[in-house]
Amino acid sequence: MDNIVKTVTALIIGDGTPSVEISAQEADFLNSLPTSHVASILKDIFHSTTDLVVESRSFDALLKLRDFDRVGFLIDLYDMSSIDWRCACCRHLVEFPDKRAVSKLASIVQNDPDPDVRYSAAEALAESGDLAVIDALKYAKENDQGMDYEGFPIKNIAERAIQKIRDREGMVK
Repeated sequence: MDNIVKTVTALIIGDGTPSVEISAQEADFLNSLPTSHVASILKDIFHSTTDLVVESRSFDALLKLRDFDRVGFLIDLYDMSSIDWRCACCRHLVEFPDKRAVSKLASIVQNDPDPDVRYSAAEALAESGDLAVIDALKYAKENDQGMDYEGFPIKNIAERAIQKIRDREGMVK
């Protein structure tokens, strides 16, 4: 098992190249190893490093593990992270057709204290949301006075998300 730790660690730390993504070949290799062990190693690296490239590579590797609960990981990470990582979690939760992801995004759009994170969640819901999140988005549209870092109102993205979901579901306003 120590050999797996060394191999995975070397792959994530890499050769000093600034790439934050792991390659398809590297992902295939990681997926050929026992998932639970690899995930544990990658999470340890993610949580212990101070190197942003290594942190991002371990994050990317975790999201490329096929037999890993990626949605659970993103939800857990969101709950204990900085604004930047919470926004990243929103952007990645949209990638998974999982009710937990959509439910978490709906909660974030209503409850996160940071407007950038709420904006990211509303944006993600526009892509992955279903009719079940309309109430959360309506709440944001009617009550959220915040703006993202570029000055875009959250209520506007919430309104666009509602419309996109309705269009996708074939509904009229």
